[in-house]
Amino acid sequence: DENLDALSYVNLGDGGIVVFRDPKESAKATGTATRTFDDAGDDHHDNAKPSDDDANNNNKTVVLVAPQQLRDFNLPYQLGWTNTDGPTLTFETPLHANVASFPVLPGDIVVVATDGLFDNVPLDEVASLVAAWDAAPPRRPADLAKQLCIRARDLALDEDRDSPFALLAKENDIMWGGGMPDDVTVVAMRVVRRNTDV
Repeated sequence: DENLDALSYVNLGDGGIVVFRDPKESAKATGTATRTFDDAGDDHHDNAKPSDDDANNNNKTVVLVAPQQLRDFNLPYQLGWTNTDGPTLTFETPLHANVASFPVLPGDIVVVATDGLFDNVPLDEVASLVAAWDAAPPRRPADLAKQLCIRARDLALDEDRDSPFALLAKENDIMWGGGMPDDVTVVAMRVVRRNTDV
């Protein structure tokens, strides 16, 4: 939203929206809970002001993770229709969606993706991939989206490394190891300053 300098979104189900910001810019923003990751995926701060070292290196701060909507483990909200009568709704409607706005700054990087990304690639690794992409011109968002899709596919097929999905499954007493093969769709974008000449 150009008038509010905000990202307005509607999200239903287990897809995700994450906003990454440079730590130096996060330090200027007030009231924003943050986590800072460097390009190696190390978690430096949790709701803390970044250090000068963080601001000078290839770090990214997670300033928004839109909440997923789940009925239960691996049972996300879904749009749909059935002509079955009864008191129980089989599907959700658009009215069930999470509708929100979040203030963004020029330079913020937004990643919108299906659960195929977030079920397989830990958030710290997504942040490190974003930081590495941002440090290496020409910085085309389509290249970042492709890199994230490839990494998600690789980890989805990895039977030796527990994915975020596998870890959550085990917390729910479901024995699952390795990745979670699924479709993966990623859209990446960078927030830019509005062109005042237009």
